[in-house]
Amino acid sequence: MAPGRTKLTDVAAFDPPGRPFVPLGLDEAAFLQPVAIGDMVRFEAKVVHAADAIFRVAVRVGVVEASDPARLARRTNRLMFVFATDRTAHDAAAVLPETYQEVLLQVEAARRHAVEGPNERTWSDLDRHFQEEAAREVRW
Repeated sequence: MAPGRTKLTDVAAFDPPGRPFVPLGLDEAAFLQPVAIGDMVRFEAKVVHAADAIFRVAVRVGVVEASDPARLARRTNRLMFVFATDRTAHDAAAVLPETYQEVLLQVEAARRHAVEGPNERTWSDLDRHFQEEAAREVRW
């Protein structure tokens, strides 16, 4: 398991089980309202963009009413994580937005990918990382 990998992103990651991926960074962290100690919090994560073995996961955080958990959560935070998977074994899955909000997230993620996409040094580091991981698996 890659350092920094969380259960939340495991749920949202669309790659087949067992395919390694590593966190590259955090594109955005918006703290809209405070979360009080003792609040029930709901995390909703969704892959919003995938290209060139890079995928972005949008996470929406909301406070849930303890008396009525089925009620719509009050949004408190918005996060956008960036991950990479082995580009030699990557079949880019199509990410199809279902709502207008998802279309906006996908367009923003595509823009970030085009402007800030991984440079050659990052790709070189990632390729080396995945080769080392593959070599460790062979030794077992």
